[in-house]
Amino acid sequence: MTILVGASAGLGLGRIAVTPLEMIPALEFASIPVTLILGGAAAWWLARTRGLTADRAYSRSWIVESMSTVRAQWEQRVQSVLLEAEADLGAAIMAESREQVASAQARIVEIDGELRELAAARSGQLASCERDLAVLNAAY
Repeated sequence: MTILVGASAGLGLGRIAVTPLEMIPALEFASIPVTLILGGAAAWWLARTRGLTADRAYSRSWIVESMSTVRAQWEQRVQSVLLEAEADLGAAIMAESREQVASAQARIVEIDGELRELAAARSGQLASCERDLAVLNAAY
């Protein structure tokens, strides 16, 4: 199709270019080869231009496809790194919270032991105070 359109356009341009030659009767027979040569050159130029345009369009689409593939791979890699970092952070947070819970439970056990000792000492002091108070009340 490109060749037919190029030949048609070339012959039209060739006819326009040789119109002044047809005015001279001696050069009238030379108008047909000149028209064909100009038409062939125009057809070749149009086909070459069309081929270059198609190559450029193919190159653009290949570049867009390649870039989208590279971008998708890059996004996938970044997302996997983020997920790994998130998993590591989650594991670190869970380990830290377990340590803090264990530390808090150990501190609770210590405080409970101290409270029991204080309660035992207090009840001993209260018993001693009651005896002393009973002795004082009996003396009066």
